[in-house]
Amino acid sequence: MVDLESIMSIPKTDLQEASKALNKNDISQLVEWLSSKDDNIRYQAFLLLQSRSLFFNDVYPFWDFFRQKLNSDNSYQRSIGLMPIAENARWDEEKEIF
Repeated sequence: MVDLESIMSIPKTDLQEASKALNKNDISQLVEWLSSKDDNIRYQAFLLLQSRSLFFNDVYPFWDFFRQKLNSDNSYQRSIGLMPIAENARWDEEKEIF
């Protein structure tokens, strides 16, 4: 399972490779950290999830979480919702986006 220290130590150049090593529990934890008040934690979790979405469909099950973010008054939170939805559209077999 990922911890804050391990994700925060990943350089941006290594995010794609690090995202490939994530497991189901890691993804759940990263989604939870998207609601962190700490910008650095939230952003790193976001980048890892976005990178993971390039290769695997296991971020897609959190579609409803991302969709709820679109209703936020905070534009940063709306971006956290919109960008993963766009990245995971390729995995949208249930046609949620349409």
